Amino acid sequence: MFGRSSRQGGAELERPESPPAHRLRRPRWTDARLLVGAALVLGSTLTGAAVAGGDAGPQHWEAARDLPTGHVLTRADLKPVSAGDRPAHLSGTDPLGAAGGKGAVLVQPLRSGELVPRSALGSPGELDLRRVSVPVSAGSASMLAPGSVVDLWTVPEGAAGQDERPRPERVLESVEVARVQSVAQSAAAGRPVDVDLLVPEKGVAEVLAGLGDGEALAAVPVAGSLVAGEGEQ
Repeated sequence: MFGRSSRQGGAELERPESPPAHRLRRPRWTDARLLVGAALVLGSTLTGAAVAGGDAGPQHWEAARDLPTGHVLTRADLKPVSAGDRPAHLSGTDPLGAAGGKGAVLVQPLRSGELVPRSALGSPGELDLRRVSVPVSAGSASMLAPGSVVDLWTVPEGAAGQDERPRPERVLESVEVARVQSVAQSAAAGRPVDVDLLVPEKGVAEVLAGLGDGEALAAVPVAGSLVAGEGEQ
């Protein structure tokens, strides 16, 4: 109430005492307001994550490996991926159904990890191609993979008594590789590698004529074409 006294002008005055100091208490997690605030922050974070996930768009499909033209598409050839809104590419939960059912073939090659465009899908009747197996030198075959696009060359044998070997001749231009047999086994045995090519029907006669006496041909990948081992770790 009143504290110490003092004299002023002969009168004794009493000083009021200072109010006691109150310590600030630390907020506790049990405080209801803090719990409500934390719940609001968590809720907004989860909502934002859900919205961000929804922006990924519908499920699309990409090639699980390199696929050549003429390949009959199967479910094992495809991997699901979220790729935003891409109506020009294969999408949905049933990729083979969206591709036109079983028996759909590729009318163009696809690289591993490439989204499947709807324009790459067709029927066997749409392909004016023939599959021709040719012997290719092991050296050039080692660069090839399904989907490689190559120029096919032959080196004619020189006539008896000629000093110079004849110049190479291009048999066919820009044909696609469908399959490559085991390069290592053929090379170890000292024989050419059998390579299947997708040849336009009108070019089959040229390829067969270029085989000559069974001598190995050279398949040279065109610039920008797929090369065996490209992109592997």
